[in-house]
Amino acid sequence: MGDLNRIFSHVEENQSRIHEIVRMLVEKPSVNPPGDTTEPAEVNASLLSSMGFNVELVKATDQKVNVVAEWNVGRPETILFNGHLDTVPIGEKALWKFDPYSADISEEWMYGRGVADDKGAVGCVIAACESIRRLGIEPGANVIIHAVCDEEVGSQMGTSYLVKKGYANKATYGYVLEASTSKHRIFVRNSMKGGASLNITVQGKTSHAANPRDGINANLKMANLLLALNQTKFKFKPSKFLTPPTIAAGTIVQGGEKSNVIPGKCTSSSDIRYLPGMTEEAITSAIDRLMNRMKKSDKDLHVSYELKMGSHRAVELDQHQPVVGKAREMIKRVTGYSPRIMGGYGATDASFLILDAKVPALIGLGPADIDYGNVHGINERVSTKKLIEYTKIYAGLILSS
Repeated sequence: MGDLNRIFSHVEENQSRIHEIVRMLVEKPSVNPPGDTTEPAEVNASLLSSMGFNVELVKATDQKVNVVAEWNVGRPETILFNGHLDTVPIGEKALWKFDPYSADISEEWMYGRGVADDKGAVGCVIAACESIRRLGIEPGANVIIHAVCDEEVGSQMGTSYLVKKGYANKATYGYVLEASTSKHRIFVRNSMKGGASLNITVQGKTSHAANPRDGINANLKMANLLLALNQTKFKFKPSKFLTPPTIAAGTIVQGGEKSNVIPGKCTSSSDIRYLPGMTEEAITSAIDRLMNRMKKSDKDLHVSYELKMGSHRAVELDQHQPVVGKAREMIKRVTGYSPRIMGGYGATDASFLILDAKVPALIGLGPADIDYGNVHGINERVSTKKLIEYTKIYAGLILSS
């Protein structure tokens, strides 16, 4: 406990260093697309190299740059920390309170694109390792850090690429540095929904808009279909940790050429989030039932669809896995309360680690707040208190494993 207390005190005394490291990453834009992570990867590599990590810049393409850093102290276990360096676009810059690439602090919040998702967490891991090295304390496990590109668009050039190349093979267990805070309270994120996209095409018949009955309005057909899709329910086995599966109908809709022409074609995309245990066949079956019902009631409905299962698959890590217990114990040590085990929302790169690399990994263990952090939104922010707490948690996991 003595080494833990020393580390925790050092983190408290040097919280400005945490802010500095996060700021160094945030001020290097890495919007995806196009997803050029060269600059933040170089910052990350420089910081870790200066601590004695063995660092490799792994390029999936010239601009898709991943950082793989290893600190081998000869322990039997190896912890993998996985976070991403790419971000979503900033949106309308004029709506931001501060420069989205400045990581400014106001009223105990740090603002900027990536401070919550995911550069803040990556910075905390770096700060944790730096504190351990400066105090000369021996880790309880070897450490591997993956700071990846491409998470925001499917991870094929990021975590998936590293897993296929064998860069996760040494890991005993891992922590993906995604959001695991809700209304300022930390939770253990052990499960996630999978993502799929449903692309629908409705064929109508063009005509002059002055004679609408001469045509078949594909947009109206699509509207009726999407309203029905919005009410569709899947058959599924309930999850103890996740909310039911969802369909966000018509997140993209495109149809028509001119206001005075009845649209002869309309296309749409819808987002589906499914639970562990649900198959592509089960999802397809539900959609087929909807399509058949709609076509039976409307003989002029000519529709086709394509279901695309996303690269982030649904997965649930058993709550009795050691990696779950280690996180719960350290969170309680840092915060004083026992964290809940729950799923959160959204998908993370943990599916590649758990399902492909066979590494038991938490779906998320990071300072972003799913309720207050404006993740992916204007004025994305992260609590400066949570940056300190998570730096302590990461350092504690490294020391006590």
